[in-house]
This record gives sequence, structure tokens and C-alpha cells, in this order.
Amino acid sequence: MLKQNEEKENKQVSQSPILQKYKMLREQDYPLIVRVIGRHLVVTSPDFQFPIPVVVPYDPPSVEMGGKALVAAFLQIAEYLKALGDVGEKAPNPSTRQELFPQLGDEVSLKEACHILGMKPDMVRTLADEGKVPSTRTPKGHRRFSREKLKNFVRARVLG
Repeated sequence: MLKQNEEKENKQVSQSPILQKYKMLREQDYPLIVRVIGRHLVVTSPDFQFPIPVVVPYDPPSVEMGGKALVAAFLQIAEYLKALGDVGEKAPNPSTRQELFPQLGDEVSLKEACHILGMKPDMVRTLADEGKVPSTRTPKGHRRFSREKLKNFVRARVLG
């Protein structure tokens, strides 16, 4: 009896609409942007010309409401893409992180900065503290280095 219940639950999970949509979209990775506007959670995507009409009251804020908003947006995108496929139109190409946040593509971690400069972490930290290698800090205090500025630093050391 217990085994039959487990099989029934597994069958229900495998046929859930969310899982079905996921299987359809697993090759595509569309970014979602979640914002709190007023007292509502608003979900949008830069890859679609239409707004994803997901606006959820977010007062008081909760993880559950955020999850519901994301799932609703995901399902709406899946339905839109299915409709495009049904009429033979091509789905938009998903944006990349580089396209969405070009400044992040230029920033590297301390580990990557060490690799670019060919130095140990303590030396790179010292150069950053002295202002010889420009760096910024994340809100959690981690150092970030501009890839371009690191390359300029290397060129100046080699040529100078």
C-alpha cells in the first residue's frame, strides 16, 4: 500500500505543469528580473518585448510570495514560447550575463587577478591597498579587479 502511494505521488510530480514546462525549456535560460515596486513584487524579462504580467502583493515580504511570482513568470514565458512554436516562429535568444551586466564581465576576483598578474594573493592585496592596482569591494568585502586595468598594469610594468 505504501509503495503504491509513493508511485502515485511520483507520477503526479512527473506530470506537474511546472515540470512539464521545465522539460520544454531546459535548453533555454531566460533571465528574470525581480523588483519590488511600491508594495508589489514585479517580475520582468529583458528578452521579451511584452511585460510579464506578474505583479504579486508583497506586504509583508515572504520567500513564498517571491517563489510564487517566479513560478508564475516562468509558466507565462513557457506558454508564450509554446504559442510561438505552434505558429512556427522562432523563440528569442536568451540574453547573456555579459549583455545584461557588461560591467560584471570586466570584473574579476582576486584569484583571477592573481592568475592575470602572475602573483600570489598577498602581493596583489598589497598592491591594491597601496593603490597601484585599482580595485573595488563588493558589499560583502570581496575585492574585484577590472580586467582591463590589470592588463594596463602589466603593460606598464613590462614597458616601463
